[in-house]
Amino acid sequence: MPVATPRFYVALVVFAVLNLWIATSVLLSGTLALVLLFHSHRAYREFIQILEKGFGSHVVILTYLLSPADLLLTGDLDALTPRTRSIIMANHQIYPDWLYLWSLAWWAGIHGTIKIILMEPLKYIPIVGMGMQLFEFIFMKRKWALDRDNMSKILRTAKADNLPLSLLIFPEGTLNTPNNKATSEAYAKKMDLSEKPEFVLLPKSTGLHFSCETLLPEITTLVDVTVGYSGLTKDQVAYDEYLVENVFFHGKGPKQVHMHIRKFDIRTLPGFAPATDGISQSKEGSATDGDQDEGTRQKEEFNVWLRKEFMYKDSLMGQFYSTGKFADNPKRVSIVPTIQDWVSVGIMFLSVFYTFPLLLWLARIPLYLLFGI
Repeated sequence: MPVATPRFYVALVVFAVLNLWIATSVLLSGTLALVLLFHSHRAYREFIQILEKGFGSHVVILTYLLSPADLLLTGDLDALTPRTRSIIMANHQIYPDWLYLWSLAWWAGIHGTIKIILMEPLKYIPIVGMGMQLFEFIFMKRKWALDRDNMSKILRTAKADNLPLSLLIFPEGTLNTPNNKATSEAYAKKMDLSEKPEFVLLPKSTGLHFSCETLLPEITTLVDVTVGYSGLTKDQVAYDEYLVENVFFHGKGPKQVHMHIRKFDIRTLPGFAPATDGISQSKEGSATDGDQDEGTRQKEEFNVWLRKEFMYKDSLMGQFYSTGKFADNPKRVSIVPTIQDWVSVGIMFLSVFYTFPLLLWLARIPLYLLFGI
């Protein structure tokens, strides 16, 4: 662990104050925006996406100030566009993964459309957690029987709103650490799986398959992003080297973040073939045994495909550690905020000074009506 320096303490204060202040702005403005629900849910979500775009600008500014980096992009660079409605999957190595992927979304102009699937404990972080709930991030308890209904509700609402959507999911389900790698290898052995990745974990397909299934047919694009961080050898663990404190407080983050992008049409993937005439429903409208068998088969086909794709990602990571790149001639994107980013964050910073007093004034109205206070 690097020794704490004056730079460490200054960066810590800047990181904490900016995050807390902007999260407070999101929470206060989002609370006021609830009145838009009397008009329509879509109008409310449009305003929340404006707030989220501002938060995305905040992410870019925070990275620029505390841990400057460049994105080096290869592959299908046209996969993400401002009107994109897609599911994005990526390998998960470090906690700041989602910050760099949000920077990718900023470059593509979709940083106001992000929904991230996260662990439920993050939901309870004061102010920040409430802000993430306003953005309708999906918090998972890792118990599918409990997670399914919550996930279905948020995804179906997002689909019905017909607004741009970028659903970010990490199919590995956890960070790639030595302990988690050992667990993944033990599972592969128990299930007699032939895949033995070296640089990624075996993916879990349940959440991704459910997302694809729920968002079809309106959303048909799956974008795969393979992320590699500069400054590491294949024997180093990204999680250990690029902890949050190392990246933002000590300024020892990756100088280059390599991302290889691929695009898939969900309708062509194994497990999503059109239903045949032979599949029927019982009179009560519930699935027959034949339907259940077909559903199980399709899920397994998708599961096999996803493991194959992660083995390909594993080979890409092996190539990255050998050559320092995913492909030739990458597009370099410097994470440098634009004037619009500074203005957006400035407005959010100042908004606290008028939204907070306004909410206090509004809170007095029911007290006055009920008690004359």
